[in-house]
Amino acid sequence: TNELSAQSKALAWITHVDSKRVCHQPTAELIQRYVAAVFYFATEGNDWVMCSHDSEPSLCLSGDPFLSASHECEWGGISCSGDVISEIVFEKNNLAGFLPEEMASLSA
Repeated sequence: TNELSAQSKALAWITHVDSKRVCHQPTAELIQRYVAAVFYFATEGNDWVMCSHDSEPSLCLSGDPFLSASHECEWGGISCSGDVISEIVFEKNNLAGFLPEEMASLSA
């Protein structure tokens, strides 16, 4: 595997850094959080204008920064139906890269 890929970065984050510890959660919750993290890394999330992991929380007008300890449905730009991601909306947020194929596994 390519350690620089969005998938590898997301896996490393979810297993070694994420304080939510979803590795012990039901599979659907783990997959959804992983896919949201892959989206972040695949679209160059560290360079986003708003809601990047290291950004000031006040810059994230619609929720918490990505990769925070909160549920991924509370991350800025993500809308959910219940606890299931139904939409990710980012306009003028300096997204780059690509939309990962893992996005198709979001079932809402």
